Amino acid sequence: MNIGNLLTRNAFDNAIKEAVIFEGKRFTYKEFNDRVNLFANALLDMGCKKGDVIANWLGNCNEFMEVYYAIAKIGAIMFPVNPMLAAKDILYLLRWSDSRLLTFGETYREQAMSLRSQLAEIKKYIYIGDKSQTPSGVFHYDSLLDQSKSREPGIEAFEDDNLLFLPTGGTTGVPKLVVLTHKTAIWAAVDMMIDVGYRADDIALNSMPLFHGACLGIWFNPHMYLGATQVIMRGFNPDEYLKLIDQEKVTSLFFMPPVLHSRLIQVPSYERFDVSSVRILYTAGAAFPEKIRKQIELHMTNAQIHYIYGLSEVGPNGSVLKPKDAEKRVGSCGRMVASLEWKIVDDQDHELPLGQTGELILRGPSMMKEYYKRPDETMAAMKNGWVHTGDLLRADSEGWLYFVDRKKDMIKSGGENVYAKVVEDCLYSHPDVADVAVIGIPDEKWGEAVKAIIVLRKEGTVTEEDIINFCKKNLARFEVPKSIEFVNDLPRNPSGKVLKPELRKMYVK
Repeated sequence: MNIGNLLTRNAFDNAIKEAVIFEGKRFTYKEFNDRVNLFANALLDMGCKKGDVIANWLGNCNEFMEVYYAIAKIGAIMFPVNPMLAAKDILYLLRWSDSRLLTFGETYREQAMSLRSQLAEIKKYIYIGDKSQTPSGVFHYDSLLDQSKSREPGIEAFEDDNLLFLPTGGTTGVPKLVVLTHKTAIWAAVDMMIDVGYRADDIALNSMPLFHGACLGIWFNPHMYLGATQVIMRGFNPDEYLKLIDQEKVTSLFFMPPVLHSRLIQVPSYERFDVSSVRILYTAGAAFPEKIRKQIELHMTNAQIHYIYGLSEVGPNGSVLKPKDAEKRVGSCGRMVASLEWKIVDDQDHELPLGQTGELILRGPSMMKEYYKRPDETMAAMKNGWVHTGDLLRADSEGWLYFVDRKKDMIKSGGENVYAKVVEDCLYSHPDVADVAVIGIPDEKWGEAVKAIIVLRKEGTVTEEDIINFCKKNLARFEVPKSIEFVNDLPRNPSGKVLKPELRKMYVK
């Protein structure tokens, strides 16, 4: 069971169908598979072998996916570098991952070369970019392809062989490396095909960072499995995004966080772009305000919105709220995908009755193998064979799940449990609020006081007093923020999650 076989099969079944489109470059499945094989055989010729770790430090481009599938085909392991991390964290993870080879792009050339002297274990470097700018002692990607062969590499990989070292979100300090296998990747893809309903005739558009696990596990792989066409953007640009939907007749979108949609309808004369081809819009993130859903439905009238809750440690997989259930299950993150078992438990791992809030734990074939070289943290996260998510959820009598909060984000104020998401959901319903995050800050009287950090809409004119009075009408007394801060934007990681540790550093004195 090798994730690279998805591409091999489609090179035969869909040889002349377009597989990947990126900035004017268009590759059929045969052409794309040939490029993947050229690089896979080049890696073997360079001495790479099954089980080696290869770091991939690229932005969004067709070469990123070529590197990924080539690594899979030779039974090696890819560590996708998150370029949003601090240089010290990138250096730490490159060492911690035991990477032996590094592919890097033009954007990161200077940074990669500045770390070279500190990376004794990385023996070979491959540069992807303008050939004339190739650093000394570094291989050039296209030159390697020119000298290689396009035959299948013929390396056997088994389902429990490691495929991916995926950095965790990094919202709690230095990221850990989640170890995902070929089996993990296959099951995550299958779950998405079943529960979201991608099709072989889809044309999928992605502007999310490809180094993020969601792009690989539950977006790119399912479409590759089916033989769909995938359009890659270098990054999110609202005008270009709308233009590509119109020009390519895009049918499926991966859009995260959902609040980014508001930027599309701020594009001047956005109505001139035809978005009627979009039939699936797939989104995720801790908050999906109902007013944002309504806004999307008004703009993309044929789009069926699927909302997912998931985490890296299961693929990243999780639950799906389907469009047919959204109206009657407002606030739900759906039901768990077919392959995952779930429980909601207390701090002693005792299962709680339906309706009570506790930690969600998961078990199934898409779960991680371990945290790389962190046995104690692996044991804590996978007690009794269940992944402990660190997320607080509740379930109703029919198994519909409702995200309450991150366990670490719960605020203890005056002896009461305040769930930040409850306060955030209330504030999102205010017409002048565009984005919001709620944290607890130390307080002599209350232990912790609720603080809201708010991004207003352009036309918003409300004051701190206005917001607090609004909350008093819609929240319990102990949930009302004690203070409000208005800002231009919130710090987010590449997957769209608000970096609350950064906010706490800013506001906790």
